[in-house]
Amino acid sequence: MTFNKKRPVVGLEFNEQWIKLALLEKGQNGRAVMNLAAKRCPQGSDEARLPRTKNGGQAVASAIRELFEKLKLKNPFLITSIPRYLSSVRFLRLPSSSETEIGQILALQSKKYIPYGKEQMVVHYQLVDIDRQGYSEVMLVVVRKEIIKKHLKILEQAGLSVQKIMFGSEALFNSYLAACPASSAGSRQGVLSALVDIDYSARHNRPIIEIGFVNEGRLVFTRGIVLKQAEGSENSWIIQELRRSFSAYQGQNKELKLEKIILLGSAVKPDGLEKGLYEEFSAPVESIDILEKIPLKRIINLAEEFKTGGLSPATVVGLVLNNCEKRLNFLPEELKERQRSLSWRRSLIKTGLALLLIAFTLYGVSAKKFSQQQRHSEWLKTELERTNPEAARIRSLMEHTALIKKQIDTKGSSLKILRELHRIMPPQISLIELAFEYGLSLRLKGASFNMPDVTNFVGLLEKSPYFEKVELKYVANKKVEGKQLTDFQIFCSLKKIASR
Repeated sequence: MTFNKKRPVVGLEFNEQWIKLALLEKGQNGRAVMNLAAKRCPQGSDEARLPRTKNGGQAVASAIRELFEKLKLKNPFLITSIPRYLSSVRFLRLPSSSETEIGQILALQSKKYIPYGKEQMVVHYQLVDIDRQGYSEVMLVVVRKEIIKKHLKILEQAGLSVQKIMFGSEALFNSYLAACPASSAGSRQGVLSALVDIDYSARHNRPIIEIGFVNEGRLVFTRGIVLKQAEGSENSWIIQELRRSFSAYQGQNKELKLEKIILLGSAVKPDGLEKGLYEEFSAPVESIDILEKIPLKRIINLAEEFKTGGLSPATVVGLVLNNCEKRLNFLPEELKERQRSLSWRRSLIKTGLALLLIAFTLYGVSAKKFSQQQRHSEWLKTELERTNPEAARIRSLMEHTALIKKQIDTKGSSLKILRELHRIMPPQISLIELAFEYGLSLRLKGASFNMPDVTNFVGLLEKSPYFEKVELKYVANKKVEGKQLTDFQIFCSLKKIASR
């Protein structure tokens, strides 16, 4: 279990209809205890998705803020999630076991799997397994940037700072691993267990289902679907979607068999669903109460909506469980960098305060002994001389601390320059050398197979708010392996905005 000694861990799951919250904290006996809360949003649409309007987003944010105020939660370690039905997922088999090579392969091939422009999407991957031939199984997850921006905007309007944005399917898998450790560890090769999470958090009590397949303790397939109003009975729809999912996965793995079907999620399930699933797949069906199975000391203040209202606690509970390997995090890099910077600053401040306390303690002890024992003045003089080097070291450390803090406050000018070069440099340009004189100038050496690409790069540098007085100092053509290659050298000055 994950809980911080000073900050409660909060998992938050929300859409236009419902807000679900799991609070994990340390109890009086040192064991983990959990609160589960739910709140209906005052506004909503016909879809269980993030608000599409400004007022809708504000309504959800207000409801979240009210829930946190009711529970008296201040500065929690907050984890949220992107639901499966708002993402695209592909499971790929790649000819490499190196994470660096896998990242490079996906960077080149991800365009095949991205339904929109790459600049509109956020792409992450999770290494699932490495087989004996050295091939890697990878889960590629694609989410539109607009969805993440809306997600963060609602949290910002609610006055919250989020530490992690997980992938909903991995949070659901966390709950399964915690509730069924023996089943997840004991699954055999070539045999699948199907996870079916049923959640009635869409409008008009229509279910959202998430389907996952587990093989040898690994999540190897996932789908998320929202029931539309004209799709027949819930039972037939759930069975049909599970059949589609199994056929899609089995299409690449003909030898796989469905060993067990595990129903998670809402305590309220359609009548006859277990019987219908057994008749369709000839596999045993087990309905699991996540809240009874997870190894918590106790659960307090369980919201009634989780008992009789049809809400599934599986995903929101999985957000606060730390019972498996690292998970995906859709928090933007600039926010991750800000969190690291704040952590560094806090650490430096604590170090400085500790050093000051040591210094005051040393001087206080010396002064007290001097006043009480005048006859030991010679001894005190010797003691002070002994502590002087320590005091000097402390002052030096404080000066270095102030200098480091000042450097942190500058927010890394050189990083800004590198980021800007990465943004504007055409892919046809290859840099061989980069020389950076802080706050003054930049020299670039590189090569291209086409002279117009070089002039185009010069034009992009001139248009950038970071560079001025861009000069193409040197250009020469040569042949390499029968191809024309253009070497170049560019000098430019840095504008004041880049040197701040």
